[in-house]
Amino acid sequence: MLEFLKNIFEGDFMPHGHCYFWKPEILWSHAIADAVIALAYFSIPFSLYNIFRLRRDFVYGRLMLLFAFFILGCGATHLVSVITIWNPVYRFDALLKIITAIASIATAVILIKKTPQILQIPSAYEWRRLHSELKNSNEKLKESNEELLKADEVLRKINSELEERVKYRTEELEASILQFKFMTDSISQLVFTVNERGEFDYFNLNWYEYSGLDSKRSFQRGLFEIIHPEDLEELSSFWRQALQEGTVFRCSGRLKDKASEEYRWHLIEANPMKDAFGKVVKWFGTCTDVNDEKLYRKELERTNKELKRINTDLDNFVYTASHDLKAPISNLEGLVNSLSQELQSNSYPQEFDLYLNMMKNSILRFKTTISELSDISKIQKDTEEDIDLVDIRELLDEVLLVHHDTIIAAKTQININLKSTQVSFSRKNLRSLITNLITNAIKYRSPLRRPEIDVTSEVINDILILSVSDNGLGIESKQIDKVFGMFKRVHTHVDGTGVGLYIVKRIVENAGGKITLNSTVNIGTTFSIQLPLRKEITL
Repeated sequence: MLEFLKNIFEGDFMPHGHCYFWKPEILWSHAIADAVIALAYFSIPFSLYNIFRLRRDFVYGRLMLLFAFFILGCGATHLVSVITIWNPVYRFDALLKIITAIASIATAVILIKKTPQILQIPSAYEWRRLHSELKNSNEKLKESNEELLKADEVLRKINSELEERVKYRTEELEASILQFKFMTDSISQLVFTVNERGEFDYFNLNWYEYSGLDSKRSFQRGLFEIIHPEDLEELSSFWRQALQEGTVFRCSGRLKDKASEEYRWHLIEANPMKDAFGKVVKWFGTCTDVNDEKLYRKELERTNKELKRINTDLDNFVYTASHDLKAPISNLEGLVNSLSQELQSNSYPQEFDLYLNMMKNSILRFKTTISELSDISKIQKDTEEDIDLVDIRELLDEVLLVHHDTIIAAKTQININLKSTQVSFSRKNLRSLITNLITNAIKYRSPLRRPEIDVTSEVINDILILSVSDNGLGIESKQIDKVFGMFKRVHTHVDGTGVGLYIVKRIVENAGGKITLNSTVNIGTTFSIQLPLRKEITL
């Protein structure tokens, strides 16, 4: 090995300067140029090494080291070229060139293989463009981050407000629940609520005091735990129907009072609360004690039945008595007439005529009273008459014709203004109404002026208003209330029984109508009859 190294550095050849004929301009130009090139070559490997050392992420670091070794070899060959100008160590120069050649070939081969990959590395322009885009993206990201920070701040504020609202609503809800419980505990009813599944979930304090049940048993069956066995099936059926249809539950039933061990009648109601889609979300119910009202109503119904029976008996008695009295009165009237004829054929004291007239007038009043009592009993027994489509004008003409002599004798003027002439009514009863009102107007006429009667009719809001007005004596306001009473009379200077207007009022009210009276003393009186219009009857 020492021999080999000695031979390498042996300078047994002619120096390269002889080739330049030792001319300084040639010699030094080659020497300086090769030295500068060698210096440049020597500096490049150090730069590549620093890049490799500082940029460990560079994927082609080994290629750079191989390239540095090749450049270092090239620099060494140029340095030896300077040495061989004076010292002909051509063997060493050849060795360096062989090593450099091997390095160059290896570098070239690897570089050729890596060239496609190296070409994929972005260019400086692309790096600048990517850098610019990245910078812009970073700026936008920064702006987005700032916006996100602002949005986050807004969300924090919203969240804080929501928390405050939730807290407020929670407090408000708790207050509402307390108020609801206080309210339901303060009222006398038994209060309960039912959820959307039909399960009892609340009872007020009165419930627990009345039923004696604990909350567990109350929530299991609720009202049905204390309902009377006879009412259980009906109430359960109605309750299931209300749950299925989402309708109001309303029913009466008997609930057992724990304190008295008695069943008391209650009105049980439950109203459904629905959401915006019509789905039931809650039921609110109450049980109101109506036991006293129920018993009172039963007693009232019993009393009403008894009164109706008594009234029917009285009507039957009046009807029978009036019917049975007609025969004796007729016989008495016949005897008086026979006595009058017998006395006319014989001489008798003059005062007998006065006695006979008094007896005849008494018999006439007796017959009239019995007839009117019979009419009253008929009206009270027969509340529904045969209804017919009656022509008011035609019926009015019949009444005026029947009482023509009375009208002429009193010199009465009749004014008729009928805007509506037909009504569905009992013909007999309507004739009785008109007859009573017109004959009363003539009977109670004023002696200071000619009697005048106005008969009008009109329809207002499906109500027929039939009015009879006169310019007679009139009635004091304090006497108006007694006009329609049975056997009540305001003017006693003319004959009468005080039954006619009572009959008129009963006929009108039995037909669902109303009669009113307006009167002024020495001015006149107006009777207004209001009758609801019925559907027309097809004849």
